Amino acid sequence: MKQVFLAVLTIVLSSSAVAQAKPFAGWLLDPSRSGGASIEVWPDPANPRKFTWRLVAPDRALVAEMPQPDVPRGLTVNFGQCKVSGVLRQDVLAFVKHRKRQEWSHDVRRVWVADLDAKAFVPHDPKGVACRNEGYGV
Repeated sequence: MKQVFLAVLTIVLSSSAVAQAKPFAGWLLDPSRSGGASIEVWPDPANPRKFTWRLVAPDRALVAEMPQPDVPRGLTVNFGQCKVSGVLRQDVLAFVKHRKRQEWSHDVRRVWVADLDAKAFVPHDPKGVACRNEGYGV
């Protein structure tokens, strides 16, 4: 019995040592504009309430990285799925106040656009931005 326990413990420890960190969320940008670049949201291993945004090239090279700003109470982070001037875009991260009975929220407080050319998450004016409420209808 002791040998079985040690064997199982060895397998568990060795598998955890080779486990790869994974993003909390990740999605492709518009393939026609970005060639397959993506945004990934990575948890901070030292603080599970903190996240880092990463813009990743199609070849998996890191293009840009930004610590997620603190999210004010009552707001949520929208990962893509925002309309900017009526155009649905996936290259947007936004702080939004959603209401349960609305599919699209216009109460957008802060917006960043993943810009491959600038190699950065660029602040964007939240006027004219609406974001999909992922909790709508649930």
